[in-house]
Amino acid sequence: MLRFDRLVYAVGSGAGTAPDGALRVDTLESARRVHDAAAALPDGAVVAAVGAGLTGLETATELAAARPGLRVRLLSAGPVAAELPARSRDRVRARLASLGVEVGEGVTVTDPATLGAGLVVWTTTPAVPGLARDSGLPVDDDGRLRTDATLTCTGDARIVGAGDAVAAPPEVGLVRASCQAALPLGVAAARTVLAGLRGRPAPAASVSYAAQCLALGPDAALIQLVDRHDVPRPVALGGGAAAVVKEQVCRYALRRARGRVA
Repeated sequence: MLRFDRLVYAVGSGAGTAPDGALRVDTLESARRVHDAAAALPDGAVVAAVGAGLTGLETATELAAARPGLRVRLLSAGPVAAELPARSRDRVRARLASLGVEVGEGVTVTDPATLGAGLVVWTTTPAVPGLARDSGLPVDDDGRLRTDATLTCTGDARIVGAGDAVAAPPEVGLVRASCQAALPLGVAAARTVLAGLRGRPAPAASVSYAAQCLALGPDAALIQLVDRHDVPRPVALGGGAAAVVKEQVCRYALRRARGRVA
């Protein structure tokens, strides 16, 4: 039995599984496995990325740019980049075409072996670990820990949640897998822990968005501006300039996570 005064539940959302014969890219370790598997393939081999959300798009374009001799296929049950506005979708499609990525829409894949690919990367939405549910804590239908607006677990006031594995109330804002949600939630969780230890009321957490940043290979990206609720606005930046912005966003997120940014 683990004893504690306060516990921060921040297990993330990299618990997705792939069928036999496929790899995921949810974690650093799994991404390295994909890298090594792709590096071992000869020119002309087929690589299939299943799932055409933001992760699938980044995976397919990075692989195609890094190994132009491979045949990269992007397969999706629905439209490619369905969450983006029409103009941004056109930009994404143009980038896929320029890299030679073959796009298959309306394709449901259940068995990777049927694809005839040397490497299959499963990029569908990851799941959260089952720790909260297995511990008897309150969770939503996806297994995310239920909290109040201060990120305090609704079933145990000693537990504070943060990140992708948390189901916060609507007043906190949308929580999606992104640095724009993870960083403020981490700060809010710390404040709640400190307030609880000091016997003081904790402030409510708040998540607000500015953009969806999509890498499309090492020299191109799409920066889709959104409102604070993550709804796309009719403004986006593409190409090399967007790639510079994307790189700086990643570097800033790493610096802040390491405590190097006030």
